[in-house]
Amino acid sequence: MHNQLTALVALVLTLVVTVAGCTHTQTAIEGEPIGDAMPESSRRPTISLERGGGAAGVAGVNRYSTLVEPEFFAGGAYRFREMATSRMAGPPEAMAFEQRFLSTLKQVRSYSIDPGVFALLDGDGRELLRFTPAE
Repeated sequence: MHNQLTALVALVLTLVVTVAGCTHTQTAIEGEPIGDAMPESSRRPTISLERGGGAAGVAGVNRYSTLVEPEFFAGGAYRFREMATSRMAGPPEAMAFEQRFLSTLKQVRSYSIDPGVFALLDGDGRELLRFTPAE
C-alpha cells in the first residue's frame, strides 16, 4: 500500500512539475501529424493545465475550458469533464477540425510524459493527442 501511494504521489508530482502551468501546443492527433490534419484556416490547438485541476486552450477556432475529473487524483484515471467553448464562427474546414479535436479530447483516459512530449491516451493506452511545450 505504501509503495502504491508513493508511486501515485510521484506520478501526480511529475504531472504538476512537468505540465501544469505551461502551455503545450498540439503536434499530432490520433497518430496523424498536426500539419497534415489541420486546415490552414485553423489555429493550432493548445492545452494549459492548471494546478487546481482546470484545463484550457485553443481548440482550432474557439477557446475551451474544462476540469479534470477528480478520480484522476484518487485512482490514476484522467478524464475531462464537459467543456465550455467560446462561440466564434470559422471556415467549415476549421470548425470540422475543431470538433475532431474536442471529441478526441473527450476520449482521454490517461496520459504519458516523456522528455518534451505530453501525450493524452485512451483507455487502451493508445495515443490520441500529442503536445510539446509552446515556444
